Amino acid sequence: MITTNREEYLTELQDLCKLFGDPQGIDINHTEVVDGEKYLDRFEFIQDGIKKQFYYNYKLDLSLNELRQKSYRKRMVKNHLYMLLSSQLKKSLPWGSLTGVRPTKFARDLVTHGEIKEHVVAEVLEKDYFVSHTRAKLVDKILKNQKGIIQNDNMVDLYINIPICPSRCMYCSFISSEIAMVQDKVETYIDCLIKELEVVKEIIKDKTYIVRNIYMGGGTPSVLTADQLDRILSRIKFPVDEITVECGRPDTITPEKLDVLKKNGVTRISINPQTFCEATLKRIGRKQKNSQVLDAYTMALEREFVVNMDVIAGLPGEKLGMFKRTMNTLLDLAPHNITVHTLSVKNGALLRNNQEIVDDSDVVKMIDYSEKVLAENGYNPYYLYRQKNQLKGLENVGYYRDDYRCMFNIESMEETNTILAVGAGAISKRIFNIEKRIERLPNVKFIEDYIASGQFFLSFITVNVDKYSFDVSGNIIKNVKSVIVPLTGGMHGINSAICAGVIAMAPEKKLQVLCALNDSNRHLIKEYQSSVDMEIYELDSQHTFEILIEGELNNKKVATRVAKRHTNVVYVTLNGKDITSKYHVKSDDVEKEGTDRSLLNVKDIIEFAETVDLTDLTQVL
Repeated sequence: MITTNREEYLTELQDLCKLFGDPQGIDINHTEVVDGEKYLDRFEFIQDGIKKQFYYNYKLDLSLNELRQKSYRKRMVKNHLYMLLSSQLKKSLPWGSLTGVRPTKFARDLVTHGEIKEHVVAEVLEKDYFVSHTRAKLVDKILKNQKGIIQNDNMVDLYINIPICPSRCMYCSFISSEIAMVQDKVETYIDCLIKELEVVKEIIKDKTYIVRNIYMGGGTPSVLTADQLDRILSRIKFPVDEITVECGRPDTITPEKLDVLKKNGVTRISINPQTFCEATLKRIGRKQKNSQVLDAYTMALEREFVVNMDVIAGLPGEKLGMFKRTMNTLLDLAPHNITVHTLSVKNGALLRNNQEIVDDSDVVKMIDYSEKVLAENGYNPYYLYRQKNQLKGLENVGYYRDDYRCMFNIESMEETNTILAVGAGAISKRIFNIEKRIERLPNVKFIEDYIASGQFFLSFITVNVDKYSFDVSGNIIKNVKSVIVPLTGGMHGINSAICAGVIAMAPEKKLQVLCALNDSNRHLIKEYQSSVDMEIYELDSQHTFEILIEGELNNKKVATRVAKRHTNVVYVTLNGKDITSKYHVKSDDVEKEGTDRSLLNVKDIIEFAETVDLTDLTQVL
């Protein structure tokens, strides 16, 4: 629908068009023209073969740093596209030209960078970014209610991911497995999770980080047994005020599990009815009964947990009256936190293929009603985020009563604190508040891949082999010359353990270790370098995500690679000549769509190397 001569704008311009319904029969061509501080956004609007030209001029403040200039230009082109679409389609959006997940963070940044004063946030959002009066006031309220934010690069939150659920809800797109499908892998997953957790604890200790909040999410962590929960939580001993565990499915909650949570210092849990209409629950794939919600809530209050409850506006088959009954039931229960979600028809969700059952005609009234009755009953909004494909372009809002804010929710949504995340699908974020930048480090997504990567990594340091070799799934590579390790591979410092393991097994030999140094492993690698005769070559690109093992296998020189991103190939040269551009490695995992194979199939690659009759098999980087 839209093209632009500035590739960096394209995604957000496309997102804005989608919020307008991505109308058919319309094409838009954007061109940015620059003349010093003068900028021109030119749009060619084509509808039913009729072309119209629109021009928007502005001046760029060249005193802004490069990053702020880029941000301002992007904001302006989105504003101009919004003005164009709004005028031509006779339609407005609740969030105006804003397309991001975090409107409150956007407003906070405007204040932090001195572009606006705090007391005019609502006015600026409404006037300059076309945000509706209601949403602009909501952002202003939330910013005022977000007490306790501390921006300190030495403070971290710990997130633990349990991507397992009792069943798959129709609206869910999270990478989460049904317990029946992975029952035989749960114990192994927990083993790997605990090993990763121990590495992260060492990082926290070595870096003297201060852990502020702990959050166990998923998935549905309460799908684990009481003993399994205890195995994980008993290893977390940080003096924090807030530990949250999501127990979203009330049919998974038992007294024994709650006792384990209490024993291990958990302070807050989520019990998520989503709706109190059992016909809707059955329709969306949730097997719980309302009586189970009430029983779980009673047990939680008896143990003095802070309780959050989630509801969703716009669920299939529900009209305004049904949503009102759900909200009124929640208010009768009076949990400490209530989170009101607007249904999102997400890519990857079962609902995506059944959109005909979605009715968004009442969803705006539902959200307006929730805000009204929650305010009347003493609840205040304290965090907010948006998702793609939400009905009517609305939002999700968390409310609190009596000062019971969840600080993890605030800090993760506003991106004010570093998050160290463990488990399959978890994403760590290193927040550099002074430098105003964020680094994201994702783990592999699927449980099977996480287990495979965890076992692979740990084999370097747990298998006792000849000092000039190390073991990979039963294959011995001898006379190791060099090792390339990933940035973290999402394993938070186990890359350091790889280096440590290889070095420990060859203490008398000088090794060349090509290592992607980063904040989590730099000090460890330097320690090893000081005690071992070793050369370190730092990789330049933060996107490098590969492992290279160079040595000898069956008296052949080999270089094996677990390739970057979603490729799974071995590049082969013979005496410097490229004899074949790609050898595809066969593996059951290769055909699994969306699988991150960057840490998989080392064994397959080594087996391939064994079968090739070459005297010199080397890796082309």
